[in-house]
Amino acid sequence: MHSLKYKILLLTLVPLALSLLIIGGLSVYNKIGTERELLLGRLNAYRILLESGDLAFETSTDKVKLESLLDEKVEFSEIIDRNYFPIYSSENSVAPLITDEEKKDIDEAFDGIETTKNIGKENHRNAAFVIISPLIVNYRVVAVLHQGLSNEKSSQRVMDYILYILVFIVMGIAICFILISLLLNKLILRDIYQLKKSTIEIQKGNLDAKIEVNSKDEIGELAGAFESMRLAIKKQQDELEGYSKNLERKVEDRTQELRTKNEELEKFNKIAVGRELKMLELKNKIAELEGGFQKKE
Repeated sequence: MHSLKYKILLLTLVPLALSLLIIGGLSVYNKIGTERELLLGRLNAYRILLESGDLAFETSTDKVKLESLLDEKVEFSEIIDRNYFPIYSSENSVAPLITDEEKKDIDEAFDGIETTKNIGKENHRNAAFVIISPLIVNYRVVAVLHQGLSNEKSSQRVMDYILYILVFIVMGIAICFILISLLLNKLILRDIYQLKKSTIEIQKGNLDAKIEVNSKDEIGELAGAFESMRLAIKKQQDELEGYSKNLERKVEDRTQELRTKNEELEKFNKIAVGRELKMLELKNKIAELEGGFQKKE
């Protein structure tokens, strides 16, 4: 019976767990996309502040302030002129941090085209995300913002979110397991247990074990069929017992009748034997008397 319970739980919880995992995976995917969009939004806002003059270009050299503004770890930040020379650099270096491949992106930035790319951590001093964006003042590109960002903070937020999702899934499965177990025991297995208990009693020969299942579903119909079968078997058994008792009574009556006749026969035999003995004795006496008369003559 427990195997039936586990099978039902398995058939119920596996699809539920898969559904929760799929929903959780999609949620994590959306979270990653949201983190990326938020970072791009903060970068765009930072660029607008530089272009509007609300922030001085010198702020590009302050990693701590940039990390506070962008909510992400800054690996490097620099503002470059048309000759690829760093006007401001967080690395305190006169050498630009651009690669030969990025010079084309710098040229496109001076044409007003922004470039963002994901790169391996082996490049750009562990930067995982690079943005090359034009700085436009009075409708003219005056310089290019070149920044390399790590994804440590966003990755940590994503990992925390994944952990939260996993905890939610585990708790959801555990709660569903408990609820389904309780509902199974109350709505289905309880009636099956009762049906099993009654059938075991019937199997032992106790046909008075009434099957009491009040559910209106298929289990109730099955219990009703078993109850009808029990009543039919009990009726046949009662009829057989009545026939057997009646037969025993007839046998006893016949036996008593034969016993009575046998006793009467024995009495008759005794009487007949007694008469034969008396007749024999009488014949002997007659013979003796006849012998005595013959001697006298």
